[in-house]
Amino acid sequence: MPGFGFAMARNFKATVGKGKKFLAPVLFLGGVAENPGMRRAFQDVLKLADGAMTVPGHFRTSGAVGAALMVSELPGKTVPFAALTALDLA
Repeated sequence: MPGFGFAMARNFKATVGKGKKFLAPVLFLGGVAENPGMRRAFQDVLKLADGAMTVPGHFRTSGAVGAALMVSELPGKTVPFAALTALDLA
């Protein structure tokens, strides 16, 4: 489906990135980062130079781990997700 990656990248920029400036280095996370066409589309739409976008080795799970860490640091909040205690935060 040609153009789908570019449509997704343009939609991301117009909604999530509305009014924001994307500065290098940009990390591309999530399962979609495995798709070279999606990587290229985001690089082009965000006008990033070659090498300005990085796909880290654990791109599939790093966003979820980051979200779990952020929730664990909320003052006075309890986290009902029991598996959060299984994370080695040391």
